[in-house]
Amino acid sequence: MLYFRQNGMLYVNAMKSYQALPPRFNMPDYEDVWITTQDGVRIFAWFIRAKTNSRAAPTLMFFHGNAGTIAERLPNAEGLIGNANCNVLLCEYRGYGTSQGDPTEAGLKADAQGALDHLRGRKDIDTDNLFVFGRSLGGAVAIHLAHANEGALRGVIVENTFTCIREMAVGLFPFLAALPSEWLEALLENKWHSDELIGQLKVPFLFLAGKQDEIVPPPQMIELWERLGGTGENQPEGSVFVPFPQGKHNDTWTLPGYYAPLARFVRATAKPGSCSINSKVSSSKPSAATAAATAAAAAAAAAAADDDEWDPTEILTRGTIEGLTVAELKKALTARKIEHSHCVEKQEMVSLLQKYQNEAASSSSGSASGGGMPVEPQID
Repeated sequence: MLYFRQNGMLYVNAMKSYQALPPRFNMPDYEDVWITTQDGVRIFAWFIRAKTNSRAAPTLMFFHGNAGTIAERLPNAEGLIGNANCNVLLCEYRGYGTSQGDPTEAGLKADAQGALDHLRGRKDIDTDNLFVFGRSLGGAVAIHLAHANEGALRGVIVENTFTCIREMAVGLFPFLAALPSEWLEALLENKWHSDELIGQLKVPFLFLAGKQDEIVPPPQMIELWERLGGTGENQPEGSVFVPFPQGKHNDTWTLPGYYAPLARFVRATAKPGSCSINSKVSSSKPSAATAAATAAAAAAAAAAADDDEWDPTEILTRGTIEGLTVAELKKALTARKIEHSHCVEKQEMVSLLQKYQNEAASSSSGSASGGGMPVEPQID
């Protein structure tokens, strides 16, 4: 059964529309981009320009995790632009959002190559000043892209990514450890062997590692770092490993101090003179939407610190569903007897909980107060 569900378990692509656009997050200077990949699939992206001097600024390709769409990554893109003054290409995988096709490992690799080729063909940016960022599954996409295009990138940024699918499969389904590794490898439709590629790369890397990652075991990020060269003489010059002691899989980017090492890395490895961030840009405040989402995430994480005091009847009154941690979403879903064991990433849990709320609101005589969340029915 697991064999036939491999792609569906890895590529959680149910969302086919976008709940927000870049202007909502203080990024009005953007364009819709359609890219035709080498195998003829049309994928969608947003190209969002830097706040100042976008022609000379670095450009960063952003590859997200295995669930949700580029719309859920807009607050993160705003932070990247505001702190590093870079252009951002938010890339949508095939089969996700409005992109055509069906996701596979070969397909996502083709999508990444298409995104890079698109940037190389643009006349309004410096094509010698390109970076790639990947979170979770996106980290594997980024590592492959760097390996396939040696010398094309100034730097690679990976956050909470994994060594390979085989190691992730054994972690999720321990009984698979009984199989010889070569048998398991043969059974897996998706491989994503970052562990075999990263040691061959000479481009500078930034590792952003949440030490409380509940999905990708933190030792996998450490193993990738060691395979890159660790602190040894074989490590690409300029590479940095930044641990976040409180960082979980999906909320590391919301933590204080997240953007500072990222901005330093981009400035240190970008084309000289291209990262002159004036005080107006570097001190710019996040949009109200981003500030609200980040504040809600922080409040939810603090409230969930003590499991004994967690109250499922009041948790959704503190902020948006998107602002809740993965642990809180799981608890809320469990309290409502909603099946969520198949969920791999946060956005699918958000969608399930939102569906529950909408159904509860439509069947309840209560109504949403003050334009906020629907009034919660009593939990048994």
